[in-house]
Amino acid sequence: MDRSKEGAAVSSERLHAYDIARGLAFLGMVVVNYRILLSGLDPVGPDWLNGLTAAFTGRAAALFVVVAGAGISLMASRAKEKDAGLAAFRFTLCKRALFLVALGYGWVELWPGDILHFYGFYFLFAAAFVSLPGRWLWVLAGWSVAGFTMLYLAGGFWDEWDLDTLEYRNFWEPWQLVKNLVFNGWHPLLPWLGFLLAGMWVGRLDLENRRTSLRVLVISLQLAACSYLLSWFLDGAFAKKPGLARLDGFIMEFHELVKAESLPPAPLYVLSAGGVAFSVVALCFLVCSSARMKKILHPLACAGRMALTLYISHVFVSFFIIGDQLEEGKLGSMELTESASWIVAVWVVSLLVATAWLRFFRRGPLESVMRFLTG
Repeated sequence: MDRSKEGAAVSSERLHAYDIARGLAFLGMVVVNYRILLSGLDPVGPDWLNGLTAAFTGRAAALFVVVAGAGISLMASRAKEKDAGLAAFRFTLCKRALFLVALGYGWVELWPGDILHFYGFYFLFAAAFVSLPGRWLWVLAGWSVAGFTMLYLAGGFWDEWDLDTLEYRNFWEPWQLVKNLVFNGWHPLLPWLGFLLAGMWVGRLDLENRRTSLRVLVISLQLAACSYLLSWFLDGAFAKKPGLARLDGFIMEFHELVKAESLPPAPLYVLSAGGVAFSVVALCFLVCSSARMKKILHPLACAGRMALTLYISHVFVSFFIIGDQLEEGKLGSMELTESASWIVAVWVVSLLVATAWLRFFRRGPLESVMRFLTG
């Protein structure tokens, strides 16, 4: 791939492409969250629909984080052109990080799957690493994956999880807060920080250059495909050797690490989901080279610009749909086909609302509040 370009100019086309990618990530997160909230952990419905909706799990959130990292690099590039420079940008980024941490932890009792407080901590690390050369971003990303792998093999990942309900026990105990944040939460720093650092690197690339975006697309698709195939092969090899599980608990732990699933976020998951995220970003840039396609995808870009507001809103909408069951601590029991209808409806309404709102306002409601409080 082309080398990262420090301080590359930030054009409106570049911002538009990343907004579209962020909008796609939001739509994917609606699929993931509504599939679980409305249809439970074992959805009833057509196999093809079950497989299709399951494919978004872990991939949409990874795309969100990669795009967030790219956005940080774009903001840093603009900051270098101003008198205050990176010092002021780091301070602003830290303030936004604290805003997201407070917002995320503030509603985590209502929404245990929150990603916002994790985002806040990602941003704090990004403030420290934003001026590092690209190769060091990759080194740190690699260490985040390696660090998770070593911790997982040491044991304890599932200790606080109720796998029947996906509830995390004793969340507010000090040690569990740290453990959840760093190691065994929904989107822990290890290894999810790797997605952010990789996104910071890709945000420095000149993806408006068609040749560069094509190279990113081809290489990232190959990475994702090879990761999925290797995971499929290794998982099948372990499954055919049931005696290994009885032989050694360590081998059982290692078996989990060859899967391309988001829980636990094993190395092959990070590689596959990262490859998918990079592919989507590259495709967005390729598509945005067409003025007609940019116009068609404008609602997606609007959704991307209002992702924070829409993310909070779609959770509250789910409470409206199956509020009684959620109040009792239960997940929904809809058939997957009905859940899919709600997913499409939320997609359509979100795109319409975002497009209409941004015709009259520069930012979404929560985005404006964050900007007002943090600069």
